Amino acid sequence: MTALALALTASVHAGVHYRTDGDLLQSLHLPPSLGLIFRGPDGARVSRAAFFREINEGSLFYVNEPIHVGRAVLTLGNVPNAEQPPAGQATKLHAGEPMPSFSGMTLDGSAFSSRMFQGRLTLIDFFGVNCGACIGEIPELNALKARHPEIQTLAVTTDAAEYARDLVRHSAFRWPVVADQINFVQNTGVWFAPTYALVDQRGRLLAATSSGSLHAPGKVFTGEDLARWVERNQTLQSSDLP
Repeated sequence: MTALALALTASVHAGVHYRTDGDLLQSLHLPPSLGLIFRGPDGARVSRAAFFREINEGSLFYVNEPIHVGRAVLTLGNVPNAEQPPAGQATKLHAGEPMPSFSGMTLDGSAFSSRMFQGRLTLIDFFGVNCGACIGEIPELNALKARHPEIQTLAVTTDAAEYARDLVRHSAFRWPVVADQINFVQNTGVWFAPTYALVDQRGRLLAATSSGSLHAPGKVFTGEDLARWVERNQTLQSSDLP
């Protein structure tokens, strides 16, 4: 999950008042042919008018790079600073703590929310469109989903839906994907991608890990590595949770 720290305010360029997309693109030294995607601090979409109003009143914004699909993503606020989790943890949450609440739509238009955790074991893949390991592991994640339909799966990214949709199309990723999830990722305290989180039937975190921790040195990641991790953690930890 990478964001370029271009945090500009209207006051940086004395007397400048942004009126058009072209004004913004020129100030950011970006090609004038690019389209623009406007987001609020939480990743939710905001209108062009609302975005221009905010930045012309001095609000900070940043640009996510690299740019994909001919559209630059502009997000209000400061670049999110993820908290580094304690040694040995992949997130700031501890086993037994409830997952943060969230809601929205998957890329295929299905509604989702924290209620999806109720009654089902869920495996979450926190990924980024610029993460080579995330992309490289997609075939194995698809294989895991096919072999273990009893595990509910969800892929989550802070990247814009347009970027995530392009990745899904080119990689044939078969997990439900939710994008623009800045708040959920921050509140979970994910530090790097890919990170996998296992959530129990009551919406509590069972365990979280990076894919590099799932296989021996010199070996490559497989979906069965992840399936064994899921089985081990749901067996060893669920009975100990509050």
